[in-house]
Parts: sequence; structure tokens; C-alpha cells
Amino acid sequence: NTFDKSIEISARYFEKAALAYADPTQMEQSLLNLCINAAHAMTIMRKDGEKHGGSLNISVEEVKTDKYFLKLHPESEKGEAYWVISVQDTGVGMSNAVKAKIFDPFFTRGKDKGTGLGLAMVYNIVKQHKGFIDVYSQEDIGSTFYIYLPVYKQKIKPKNNKPVEEIYRGQGLVLVVDDEEIIRQTAKSILEECGYDVILATNGEEAVDIFKKHREEIKVVLLDMVMPKMSGKQAYIELAKIKKDVKVLLASGFKKDSRVESIMRLGIKGFIQKPYALIKLANHIHEVINS
Repeated sequence: NTFDKSIEISARYFEKAALAYADPTQMEQSLLNLCINAAHAMTIMRKDGEKHGGSLNISVEEVKTDKYFLKLHPESEKGEAYWVISVQDTGVGMSNAVKAKIFDPFFTRGKDKGTGLGLAMVYNIVKQHKGFIDVYSQEDIGSTFYIYLPVYKQKIKPKNNKPVEEIYRGQGLVLVVDDEEIIRQTAKSILEECGYDVILATNGEEAVDIFKKHREEIKVVLLDMVMPKMSGKQAYIELAKIKKDVKVLLASGFKKDSRVESIMRLGIKGFIQKPYALIKLANHIHEVINS
């Protein structure tokens, strides 16, 4: 628990294994994002002079669809059962106008930091897993986010004919640059699991300052393309001035389009689309280091 000590955290789990067909790294990333947002709602989003703190509750339960559920949740499928993961806080809450926009890319509010891709990414991850997400909120009371994932009905059968993809591990220092806390922490967890040491930067300017001090130690820079203060493109230009052969893996929530390719033509060796998965990030980092 690295959250503010003024936040009380509790959890309630289902009595049996809650099996869903999902990418564990992406689901961990989604839940961590919701928890970080909840923590912000109980601390930095509060009015000046208002006491920080509150309660964060995480729970899991199973629901079965009926005609009432289907009417309330048109995204659900008839006859399907769902695991519902709820993340509830007693923070500042949201108005209906804000609630209608929170899953839009780049939407931020008030004192919130970052580019606003976090909740949009959670929404997309849940949709990719054939689930959906709801939010209930009241200003000055708090918010609850509900992630619905289909219950996995079949026993998992090993596929002996499919080779296991190798995870490349390594050593050395990796500089991770991203303005979204959830993305930084996810990348850090994955890379440390693969044997790397990790140093974090929240924007391009901070990354340049860190690189000046550790240019000889840093093996590769994982660099977000879209950031406030200094973009990924400008940050790369500054990094290359410090060390001409700096190795950079460019990251973006967008697909590899003309914008990405124009930046890569400056000399960047690799590209990865967010959100990160363990094997993909580990192997891309390995490729760039050895390029």
C-alpha cells in the first residue's frame, strides 16, 4: 500500500475463485488506475483547506442477468453471468456533466494531473475483454466504478501444440517516462520482474534532467509520445543532444500511424502501443537494447 496514509483501504472477495478469461497484466493495470483515481478524489482533488482522506473499498461479486439487469445494462448479454469488481471511494464525487465525459480520451478536471488517457484506457481494456464499466457518483459523497467481466464457464485446457512465447529478461537501468501514474507503475512492475532497475520521470523535462545525470547507466528510455510540458518528440531531440546513440522505445495509446512514424524517423529504434502486457514490453525492451 503506497497510498496516502489518510486513506483507509478495505476489500471483500467472493468465496470462490472468480474466473474470467482476461489478461492479468491489463486487468491489474485497470484496477490500479481506478484505485489511483479514487485516492486522488480523496486527496489532491479536495478543495483547498479541506481535510484529506477517506475510505477505499474494493469488492468482487457474481451477478446473473435477468430482464431487469438487461434493461439497466444494455451492453450485457442475455443468459450471461458476470463478475462485478467495484472500486468505491468517499472522495469529491462528480457532477453528471463530468461523469458523461470521464471515459473520453484527454479529458481531465480540476487539479487532476496527466493527459487524461487513464480512464479511456480502462474503458477500452474492459471492452476488449467483452465486459463493460459503469460509474455512480454524487458530488461531495464519492464515486463507485463497476467493472463487469463475463464469468469463465469452461475449464482451461492446455494447448500442447502452441509453443510458449519466451520472455526476454535483462539487466541494467531503464528510464520510464510517462505523465500517467498508472502507466509508469505498470511498466516499472513489469521491468523489475524481468530483472531491470527502473527510474521514473513524469514528463519530458524531468526525463532530460535525469538523463543528464545518468546517461552512462541508462540502457534504454521508454518514452511516452503525448505528454504535457514537453512532448515525446521534443524530449527525444533533447536526449539525443546529450547522447547521440541514446536508445529509445516510443510508447503511445495510439496505433503506429503517420505521427508515430514521423517521430521514429528521427532515430528512435522501436515502438510499443499501450496498454502494456508483460511479454510484449519485455521483448520490445530487449530488442531496442540489442539494436
